Amino acid sequence: MYGKLAKAALTLIQSKKGRKVLKTTLIIAFSPIILILIFVVSGADGASKHNNELINVLFQDKAISASVPYEYEQFLLNYKSAFTKINDEISSLEMSSGQLDSVLIKSILFVAYLEEPTNYPVTQINTSEYVGLFYTKEEVDVEAESVGIDPSEDAEAQHKTKLVLTPIKSTETLMQKATNYLQKDIVANKDMLYEIYNVALTGINKRLDGHIPMADLLKDAYNTSDQSPYIGGDFKSPLEDDWKQYVTSEFGPRDSITLPDGSVTGSYHTGIDFGRPTGIPLLAVGDGKVVVVRYTDVGLGFFTVIDHGGGIFTVYGHMSRIHVTENQTVKQGQQIGEVGNTGYSTGAHLHFEVIVNQNYVNPRNYLK
Repeated sequence: MYGKLAKAALTLIQSKKGRKVLKTTLIIAFSPIILILIFVVSGADGASKHNNELINVLFQDKAISASVPYEYEQFLLNYKSAFTKINDEISSLEMSSGQLDSVLIKSILFVAYLEEPTNYPVTQINTSEYVGLFYTKEEVDVEAESVGIDPSEDAEAQHKTKLVLTPIKSTETLMQKATNYLQKDIVANKDMLYEIYNVALTGINKRLDGHIPMADLLKDAYNTSDQSPYIGGDFKSPLEDDWKQYVTSEFGPRDSITLPDGSVTGSYHTGIDFGRPTGIPLLAVGDGKVVVVRYTDVGLGFFTVIDHGGGIFTVYGHMSRIHVTENQTVKQGQQIGEVGNTGYSTGAHLHFEVIVNQNYVNPRNYLK
């Protein structure tokens, strides 16, 4: 029972949309006793507070309250033990580029055993093998001088190899690898995985970012960009294939849309929407610098903005995962995140904007 209670509480996120969706899921999946416990005794706000406490315990290694029941304590201790081993394993690895997403690694393991009568098996996982699912290994040649070999030695000794570890970015790939390794269908539970991941991600480092108008977010970046040369090149697709076949909403005037929380959008669309499933890779359309990374439950949800110089910016909204950080330099075609359904959204898609000289323009005029 306590494992189920933890599952219910953890997936109650703070946004209105998340509560509505997940409350329906709970009504189907759980007994009236648990529903009464969560929604009547605690209330939605109380459940959200409890949810934050669970996040702190499981993903931020906070102490377990002495007042929790024994069975629930054991449920939490099993995960804490497994998560500690994962953290230690990640710390022991040296990535050649980027970092392993520890929140995703732990979220996948968490989801894998939620349906089990006991989550004890998580303590028996081979941590090194499990974490190894999330990166690739490659032996590469290195020049003799870079490894301290005297170039005057024989040719065989002039070249050495080193092991290069590179994080795998695609959540879809990682879910499939974890499904095969754990023999648990992570792919079938990806909606729950994304909910838990988003709660854990935003609950560890900070609360969700508050809404700030784009003009205010980019105020300083506008000035800097205007004084720098354009470096973006000819914009290419933000998707791995041709974007034209996925357009679901055009730039410009449109009928207002009623969102899941009951609010209504404006009648002018400042970008283009591309309808794609959650987890599909999103690519930088041109070279540039990441100037904004925000995690919100309103507006564009999880979104990022890239400055291409010369007063030209691109915006990527409603993402499920963001793979870049502010002030990071990116290259055209580099994966910056994944399609999602965060913020004010009626379904998984990319909302893509182009801003030129502080004005929104039709992305079709720039995309190839």
